[in-house]
Amino acid sequence: MRLDMQSAMRTTQRLILVGLLSILTQNSLSAQVASRPDHSALEEAPHEKSSATTQTIHEYSCGFRSAEDWVKSFQEAVRRGEIADPKTKRIPQVAPRIAMSNAPVVVPTPNTDDIFLFEDSASVLLTNFSFGQLDSLMIDATNALLNEHGDNFDFIGFWVNYATHHTVGAAFYLGIENDVTGIGLGTGNSRAQVGIAGDNVEGFVMMWNINSGFWQPGTASNANFARLVLGQEFEHRFGMFLPDLLDGRPLQGNNGACGRSAHWNFRVDGQGSGMEIAEWVGTDPATRSGGSISFNTDIGGVFSYCDLYLMGYVSPEEMDTGNSELRYLDDNTSCSSPYSGAISNFTSADIIASAGERIPSSVDAQKDFRCGWIMFHLPGSPPTLFELEKAAAILEQHSLDWEFGTLGRGTINNTLQASGVPRIELRPLGATNEILKVGNQIVVAPGGSQVTLDVAISSWEPNLLSAYSAQVDSASYSSADVGTLTPVVTPNVSDGAFIDTGRDDFVFDGVASTTAVDTATLDYVYFGSVDVSDAIADPRGRKYLGSLVLDVPPEAEGTFTVSLAAGTNTFAADGTGTAIEPILLAPARITIGPRNLTCDTASEILCDEEIQVDNRFATEPPDPLYSCGILDNHDGTLWYKFVATDTSARIFTCRSSAQDSTFAVYEGSCGALTPLGCSEDDDCGVFGWLGDLRIDGITVGQTYYIQFSAWSTEDQGFYTLDLGCQIIPPPQPIQDTSVPDAGSGTRNRYLVFTAGDPGASQSIRITVVSAPPEVALSPGDVFWLGQPFQVSENSGVVDPADAPETPSFTASGLQCEPFATDWSTLGAVHSFGLAIVPDATYDVQIVDAGLENDPSAFSNALRMQTSIWGDVVQDCTTMPCPPPDASVDITTDVTSILSKFRNVGGPTKSRADLEPALPDGLVNISDVTFCLNAFSGDGFAFAADANPCP
Repeated sequence: MRLDMQSAMRTTQRLILVGLLSILTQNSLSAQVASRPDHSALEEAPHEKSSATTQTIHEYSCGFRSAEDWVKSFQEAVRRGEIADPKTKRIPQVAPRIAMSNAPVVVPTPNTDDIFLFEDSASVLLTNFSFGQLDSLMIDATNALLNEHGDNFDFIGFWVNYATHHTVGAAFYLGIENDVTGIGLGTGNSRAQVGIAGDNVEGFVMMWNINSGFWQPGTASNANFARLVLGQEFEHRFGMFLPDLLDGRPLQGNNGACGRSAHWNFRVDGQGSGMEIAEWVGTDPATRSGGSISFNTDIGGVFSYCDLYLMGYVSPEEMDTGNSELRYLDDNTSCSSPYSGAISNFTSADIIASAGERIPSSVDAQKDFRCGWIMFHLPGSPPTLFELEKAAAILEQHSLDWEFGTLGRGTINNTLQASGVPRIELRPLGATNEILKVGNQIVVAPGGSQVTLDVAISSWEPNLLSAYSAQVDSASYSSADVGTLTPVVTPNVSDGAFIDTGRDDFVFDGVASTTAVDTATLDYVYFGSVDVSDAIADPRGRKYLGSLVLDVPPEAEGTFTVSLAAGTNTFAADGTGTAIEPILLAPARITIGPRNLTCDTASEILCDEEIQVDNRFATEPPDPLYSCGILDNHDGTLWYKFVATDTSARIFTCRSSAQDSTFAVYEGSCGALTPLGCSEDDDCGVFGWLGDLRIDGITVGQTYYIQFSAWSTEDQGFYTLDLGCQIIPPPQPIQDTSVPDAGSGTRNRYLVFTAGDPGASQSIRITVVSAPPEVALSPGDVFWLGQPFQVSENSGVVDPADAPETPSFTASGLQCEPFATDWSTLGAVHSFGLAIVPDATYDVQIVDAGLENDPSAFSNALRMQTSIWGDVVQDCTTMPCPPPDASVDITTDVTSILSKFRNVGGPTKSRADLEPALPDGLVNISDVTFCLNAFSGDGFAFAADANPCP
């Protein structure tokens, strides 16, 4: 955790931004709808920037929704007209569930084809959507999936491939049906009420943005959070809803220091689980180990024995004997650690006494489940291959965790495939210069490599499979960018075999090694055949069929797809030689990593160009270290260069999908660089972690270097890097001290600045950065300045048709639409409106007319802050009046406004004009009174309305 002042400031900003309550403690994990701009990773989990490159995340904000709350919010959304009444919508008739055989359930491995794509056609999730609008979108997507794949799913899961306006918790489960008693949850289902097709969907699971660094595949420590979260959300189908025990001991959290409702109370020691039992170690004192979600120490999986009882996987007796320690910390009402006091135990009998017996019991309960997964995307922006592969790899691990965590008694099929359909796939095994493996994709460093791919089969019935062959499609060896991959004819030096019969996971017994054939056309056919009695009789998991080794030439670039060819040479045959259909064929992908890993290999960017930066596969640390942020923290470094065409340049990442960048600009030559500027956080107009850097005084024709990184490995991803070389000068605070009272732009109700390129027609945007909690303004609220007009210092508004009264000043009110003019001719502009309030912070930017919708066209921001309510001046006995002093005093502030009201000196009108809610360009006794009230301790007198602008 960062211990410097910048970290403390960033933490405060994030708490404001995402609306989470005390996310740095395990005792406050309230679920809520939080409003923020577009840093989705933050709501998906607490995102403390850490000096360590790998974090183990234990804290978690779950947005569990009960069926009752859901239906109520859905009906309210219908009444408000936000969504259509399901009675008016056609619910599709879907194909019935495929009957399951008595054979062992074989869970297919998820691949990219198992993610059902659904377009958020109206971009609803980019707006301040209600839960009802989210419901409607999920229901429409669910019906589309069921219409195509039948009523074969117990759950529907959702990902999003973009940053939504806000999220509901870090993830959530939404209950639709419950037919189990004895778990503290009422029975019933709401499918018909909300318009969900079919008879089987029991709940929704929303995981939000797949690009979040907190969702990681595999079993490394940075993937533990995703594994535990998925376990918790699916367990919400059955828990944790238990009532208090008969002696009054609460098993649920209290939405306070002892955990959250619908989760275990922190006073329970169940040896850890994803449902927020932590492990208490020792006695007198007992110390809480780990965070609120952790792996169970008895099983080593996501679930505890108590969880498995509620889920129907173990009997009451097995729950009691399986728990090595199930205890209750009686006196620990604060749930703090360490703890000394009375400790008691409880058993399944205590749960049954208060909640009743679980029906159906573990003998008859459903053990095998299937979840269809949907990914929302925006129009014209379908998920990338990497996004789909990442989701599939996470779901693959979820299936493995479910089987392991349920003691091998249950499965969850996270594919759109029926269980038992054979799947033959190519899987990356490794490479000589491997950078990363994610699912069926392997990333290698540029400059040549040798990659080994396994040919594997899963979901097969060994009593049917007696022969196998697979033909590799050589047409896919060529990349559309550069280069051709070359198969290595003899990867196994000892026998020149593609099929290694010595491997323990080789499917067939007694098959001789088989070499490649048809080397002239680069088509390879692998064969294996065996008597049925000799086949390995284990249908679970993935089994080895052979290997393919490919040479990646030094000049190769881009991504190569290596496929199995469908047709007569790719089949699994039964004892009669008849092909078994269908068979799923899954390709592998080889991606060449970035080349611009050092200053010497920097890629060139042209002026006014926008490039896509993908640093997922970069592993280099910054060199030299950045002068901003924590010096040794940043990861995934890439290099770029540009030739200056003007004396200024602007580099920014504000339009990125990944959300935490650091970059710096240097002059000189590689190995002898001099930093010119560094950007790390809060530079894109609202609180955030992207950058916007302006460099002045550079030389036309000279080369400059950009070092670019993500904050941490979790933040590596897709960034948009813009280089602007014709820079609009940003607005400037007023500096002309020869003008009375002009020395400082700080006011209560006005923002004062100069702006504009001479002769240019431009618009001025004002963005709220922060505001007091008593006004209805949110960070990111945007306003524009309207047509300017003149205000007299001695009277009111001056009619522009009349001769201007002197002295006067230029004023401009806030509005929702841009207004363009040549602002440079107006001198100091005094902006005002209902949204300009005391003790608030704003960013002021200018943009050429017609480019108001182009984020890259804006100037850098001038950040301005208004003074506290009633604070007008320090002392106005001399001119210009000194700026406010962060206090309200009767001898300075009140007296100075009174002097202005009497026209016997005092500050300018834009300082003294405090009332009404919309300043009126007058100074009267009411302004004096409000300042006096502020001196007496009254707060800001006018509540700003919520932003009326879309």
